Amino acid sequence: MLGLMLAHGEPLDLLNGQKIDVDKSLAWSNDKEYHHFFPQGYLSRRAVPGSSSNVVGNIILLTSKSNIEIRDRAPSDYLSEIVTSSGRDQLVRRLESNLVPAEALDAALADNYPEFLRLRSKHLQARAEQLAGQDVKETAEADEIEDSDIDPTD
Repeated sequence: MLGLMLAHGEPLDLLNGQKIDVDKSLAWSNDKEYHHFFPQGYLSRRAVPGSSSNVVGNIILLTSKSNIEIRDRAPSDYLSEIVTSSGRDQLVRRLESNLVPAEALDAALADNYPEFLRLRSKHLQARAEQLAGQDVKETAEADEIEDSDIDPTD
């Protein structure tokens, strides 16, 4: 599901802004363009178990060259380099093309994995609902509907 959502957004490579070939990236035989935003090696060194690091909220698409360049570096490290070389606005544009909201950038720059996941997961859920044709306003109104078994006419 995430792959289809990312493909719909025409993802850009974080490091160089290159448009990612989603046909190639989403091929079953290809695993090099899937990137753990907080790399697994980085999280492992911080005692984060694989079950917590290998989650949908931590996956974006990258070119294989950029994936190799980032390797297991801290997000604060590789993202700061992008801000220096390309500017924060360009990085935000690239992140948004990968369904990473701008608010999550500050969490990533602080290497705050739980906050990054919270913000990204919330964003992914909203985007999935939008793509499924569910209006956020409709969701809020549905949540307000009284659905008890109590008959008000009794």
